[in-house]
Amino acid sequence: MSNTLIGCLFWGAVLAALYAVRPNGGLNSLTAETAGRREKIVLLVLAAAVVLLCTLPMSLSPYWNGEFPEHRNQYELMAEAILDGRLHLEYDDVDPKLLEMENPYDTMKRIELGVSVHWDHAFYNGRHYMYFGIVPVILLFLPFRLVTGVTLVTYQATQIFTGLFIAGMFALFRLVAKKFFPSLSWAAYLSLSAAFSMMSVWYLVGEPALYCTAIASGICMEVWSLYFFVKAVWDSPNDRRAVLWGVAGSLCGALAFGCRPPIALVNLLAVPMLLRAMTPGIIALDEVALEEDAAAVRSAVGCGVTLLATVHAASLRDLESRPIGRDLLSSGGFRRAVIIEGRDRQRRVERLP
Repeated sequence: MSNTLIGCLFWGAVLAALYAVRPNGGLNSLTAETAGRREKIVLLVLAAAVVLLCTLPMSLSPYWNGEFPEHRNQYELMAEAILDGRLHLEYDDVDPKLLEMENPYDTMKRIELGVSVHWDHAFYNGRHYMYFGIVPVILLFLPFRLVTGVTLVTYQATQIFTGLFIAGMFALFRLVAKKFFPSLSWAAYLSLSAAFSMMSVWYLVGEPALYCTAIASGICMEVWSLYFFVKAVWDSPNDRRAVLWGVAGSLCGALAFGCRPPIALVNLLAVPMLLRAMTPGIIALDEVALEEDAAAVRSAVGCGVTLLATVHAASLRDLESRPIGRDLLSSGGFRRAVIIEGRDRQRRVERLP
């Protein structure tokens, strides 16, 4: 699709949106509760237009659309690797000088020796590995390959995840508007949903392969995780339904860790929501590392919940020397520390004061 056509579609959509949300228009007199069939059709058309505007340009650049894949087709290669029963990416051009290096990640030494490498891979024991989360491969690349027999190009996966994210944003904003802002006009809801969707994915449009595939999949999982958690806490008619929505939110939040772990930190918002809706007996937290994590721990401790958490440290003394470690240990939520150390992963248990 040409740049001219995409430009026409973009500005046409902008003008149509501005006309639809004009101050004296009908959409400003309605809310999420009173919107009828016609307004919901407007919602679907606007959401579809935002999806098209954010995904169609991803196919334009040969650098990102698979014509010149270079190192950006790792998800595709990972799907083939799994089908072949291996976890490493198969390359037949590994530089022998790379194998001889004591530290193959020493950039200056590689330049000095003139070593050829595959960019942005993990290299271990003479094999290349993908260090990006494997969840997009499991969710999209493998099923697409098995069903169609054709390899899904990486930017196309980014398009799919982006489209699902935008749908999730519109769904989440509508749910929040109905529950907490019942007087918000339908025009304001549409404008906010479209604006926040486009602001969240603009950077994916220019570089839609590999790095942004991880980001797109992560934010897609997180927005639906938040949607399901909000449904569980504030929009479920009974406890059984709340548990089902909570399980769906937990699953999406967990999948986000296998897409882009930093994005999955949004899961911390789920802790107070879970405490409110489900009164759980145990809450497990992985990779506690930020002050926000410690705040979530303190919140859970105050509710009498049993906590299981993991944290990286060289030793218990090292953990105690860090602000986040002191915060966790002084929270009163932990009685024992299971320390896993050494290459043989030996475990020992220490009682905490």
